[in-house]
Amino acid sequence: MIGQPLSELKRDNVLLWSIDVGRMHSRNNIIVREDVAFLSSSGALWNVDDPKDGVYCIDLNSGRIIWFTETYSDANEISIVDNVLLVGTDSGKVFAIDVGSGLIFSKFQAEEPVYTRAIELERPSGKIGILVSHAGEVIQYDTRAKRFSVLGRLPYGVRANPTRVASASFLVASQAGVITLAELIDDQINSRTMFEVKPHKASGQFDFMLEVRGISSIVVKADRAVVSYARNTYDRRPPIVCFSLKTGEKLWDAGRVQTASRSEVPEFGNSRIVPAVWNNLLLSTFSYNDAVHAFSLDNGKWMWRQRLDDSYFQNWSSPIVQDELLYVARINGVLSVLDLKTRKLLSSYSVEVFESSESPTSVDEPESWPKNPSEFKAGPYPSQKIVAGICSTPAIWKRMILIGTASGKLCCLRPQSSGGEKVPD
Repeated sequence: MIGQPLSELKRDNVLLWSIDVGRMHSRNNIIVREDVAFLSSSGALWNVDDPKDGVYCIDLNSGRIIWFTETYSDANEISIVDNVLLVGTDSGKVFAIDVGSGLIFSKFQAEEPVYTRAIELERPSGKIGILVSHAGEVIQYDTRAKRFSVLGRLPYGVRANPTRVASASFLVASQAGVITLAELIDDQINSRTMFEVKPHKASGQFDFMLEVRGISSIVVKADRAVVSYARNTYDRRPPIVCFSLKTGEKLWDAGRVQTASRSEVPEFGNSRIVPAVWNNLLLSTFSYNDAVHAFSLDNGKWMWRQRLDDSYFQNWSSPIVQDELLYVARINGVLSVLDLKTRKLLSSYSVEVFESSESPTSVDEPESWPKNPSEFKAGPYPSQKIVAGICSTPAIWKRMILIGTASGKLCCLRPQSSGGEKVPD
């Protein structure tokens, strides 16, 4: 935990290396290809344009930077299509970058920020990348022509990543909860509404409606599209709903925690992550909730939970599954490893250490979190700028774990079980 390094991190060979890559927040992701990692960075200061904003290519064997390409504004999520790295920025500028050299093939200026990750679609002429701006512009990158173009515009702003459903179609969501199916036909985008996440009554005796504040992610599994979302407050009902891709009808709302204890009233904050799927289970974490929860993909029924620690925070990092292990990073700087077959916590690692309010980071950013030891188990609050902890989603490389921190480090860890051995192959 921040300010309280756990013993696992002090063992030999747990932390293999770390390297300064600038601040990594929830919109900064990591892609691993063989022994190389590509990642986006928010630079020296989050939400501020600075020379460290950009995209990195890292040699994972040595922890050495192979190349860095500046994006002149916070870089958001990256994708790779046909050996071209695509990335949008807070300023609305979009880049197509050669993965081998870091050279820029092409640029495009959108009307508003581009937060979304590009998806790969297919045309008779070859593969293309599709990004959607906050203004709803559907932006195409043609890998053969090496150029961007606008195919059309959606009738609303977009922050959540689109999700591919076929070679020439994808789902995209509005902040208000409307899910649209967009299809690429020739050089145009045709769209139609598939589903809408509607407000619902709060649980228990509360007489008010929970309004949708934004769609966070769409996970497609066969005919099911699982939608995670944010709302105006927490509730006993998890903010996850599932609909049919064939009919557009709602299949289920995620079920509440089953408990016989009157004193225990589990509540769920917003879901701002992408749930993981394992053996017909949907695995998710939530803001201001201390556990990872499993739901049935068939009917949404709550199945089980595993408590991670005793802290309640915002939650931005998505859980990931690799070889029947679940890796969960939390904003308090802790990475937890769970065995999904036994549902047991194998180990936890303190990746991020933030010691004192006297650090230069706190002085430079007075409204930041955390600033003092009293905040290590609470917050951050919406008005606070996060300068430490884990907001981005980890990635796996040869059973090692890559984690980008909000303080600006990319860390490479070799996990161990609670007995001190490496996590089993």
